[in-house]
Amino acid sequence: MGNLESSRLECFSTWHSAKRAIAHCLQLKEKLKGRHNQKMTTGTRETRIPPVTVAEMQEAERVILRSVQHEHFHEELQVQRGLENTGEVVDRGQVSTRNAAIKKTSALFRLDPFLDSEGIIRVGGRIDRANMSSDVRHPIILPRKCHISTLLIRDCHQRTQHMGRGITHNELRQKGLGDRRLRGQLSQQKMAELPEERVEPSPPFSYCAVDYFGPFLIKERRSEVKRYGVLFTCMSSRSVHPETANNLSSSAFINALRRFMNRRGSVRVTRLQPLLGHVTS
Repeated sequence: MGNLESSRLECFSTWHSAKRAIAHCLQLKEKLKGRHNQKMTTGTRETRIPPVTVAEMQEAERVILRSVQHEHFHEELQVQRGLENTGEVVDRGQVSTRNAAIKKTSALFRLDPFLDSEGIIRVGGRIDRANMSSDVRHPIILPRKCHISTLLIRDCHQRTQHMGRGITHNELRQKGLGDRRLRGQLSQQKMAELPEERVEPSPPFSYCAVDYFGPFLIKERRSEVKRYGVLFTCMSSRSVHPETANNLSSSAFINALRRFMNRRGSVRVTRLQPLLGHVTS
């Protein structure tokens, strides 16, 4: 089905009714093509209208979203199609080519956009290793001022029983739709994917990172000595546990690690920050 004008859907007050109307149009399209023969009722010439299936409703949703993006993000679509890539852009050369082609004044410039296999622009990101659906990891981008966006927000607001802005936004993200106003700015450098320990739920301090900070000068008897802080961070809950170390030797770090494990329990994986490369053996 070709791109339709979103203004044709302004007569619908709900997202479901808009999808159902497009689904009937898709059924009519298949009938005109001769791919499906409609059944005739016995003894009459009236044609029975087949019910709309779930697959047809999903295809209708994709048709509407593609049409809205074609209308509001036409230049960005041309750039993404020119990259000939149907997945998230992870190559630095392609990132540079895309950023050079997309205008900095574009609403999608800082969202790391890419074109999926359905021809829909989605938000990039660094949580591709998370154990969740691709719709949640990479939401579909929609314009702010559009009747379709209003219908989608209204539908999520009704599904959550009018629970408020935060709950409605969470429901909208679960449906795989993103709001560019609530996302932070993305830096120019293409950052690496987050490790699996950062995006998978786990018990506290099962996966932790450790780093040193300091030194601090403290008084010990009549002299001043250096002491360092050792910061253990849970990679799942982002909780912190501080310890102290007398110096940057390996034995001092092992003592701090033992005190930490005696308090928090055993650790599956410990990731050392670059600063710990200065620890001597």
